[in-house]
Amino acid sequence: MRVGIGIQVGTIEGALYGLPALLDLLGEYDLKATWFLSLGPDRSVPWWQRMAGAPFISDTAREGLLRLAKEGHELGLAPFDAVRWHDEAAHADRAWTERQVRPGLDIYRRMFRQDPCCFGANGMQVNPFLFDIESDLELKFASDVLGQTAFLPRAQRVDGEVPQLPVTLPSVAEALHERGVNEDNVHEYIFDASQKLLVSGHVWRIDAEADGIDFIDMVEKMLVMWRGSRRELGPVSTLLAPLDLAGLRRHQIGWQRDAEGGYVAAQSVAAD
Repeated sequence: MRVGIGIQVGTIEGALYGLPALLDLLGEYDLKATWFLSLGPDRSVPWWQRMAGAPFISDTAREGLLRLAKEGHELGLAPFDAVRWHDEAAHADRAWTERQVRPGLDIYRRMFRQDPCCFGANGMQVNPFLFDIESDLELKFASDVLGQTAFLPRAQRVDGEVPQLPVTLPSVAEALHERGVNEDNVHEYIFDASQKLLVSGHVWRIDAEADGIDFIDMVEKMLVMWRGSRRELGPVSTLLAPLDLAGLRRHQIGWQRDAEGGYVAAQSVAAD
């Protein structure tokens, strides 16, 4: 079974420190991943760094971001301002949503001289307008929500035409909320979850700025365990290869509680 690895870059810390460490690790195992990039302001930095405006990730970490393309990884777009997206996207209108996609798209095109192939929403926060905008951009796929199988999204009577390859595995933060799971065995919990057989394969998303544990060591343990069980590891788009895209079912988008008491978007019942 395939496992698609998606990495979210939403802060300067993640871009400057997590990104190169993860790139080095993936290089050691000759693996590629999909990187979902927020390129606008980082509002998570201390207030005194925002006195003259929040610094842009695309400016501060330009060298590392360009390294992604140079080393042949799959590059996708994420919301322009990761913090605002996480806090406001679910109830936003189309104009607001456009302002969270288009500026980042412009920077992406100037930086990489190509269009992104995919989109990944921070924090699994979505609204109907996002799916419409993704369709306009004619993306190859998106990975915005939790789920179990590839599908086409429907949200409040808006039908998206870009296939969703949903995140199927728990994040590190979510896993650590489970009883009996700690820093020493969190990799075992996630690996056990990946044993469930899914038609489309699994998608694992990690945040480049994850902290609080020996993150790189944990990711390496995951890679070793998956390789040992003969999983095919690579970018998220590798899950598209065996699919009959013309035959994808459409599913409603719903909401479910996360481990911290908030809500995240998730694949729900079939819409047709």
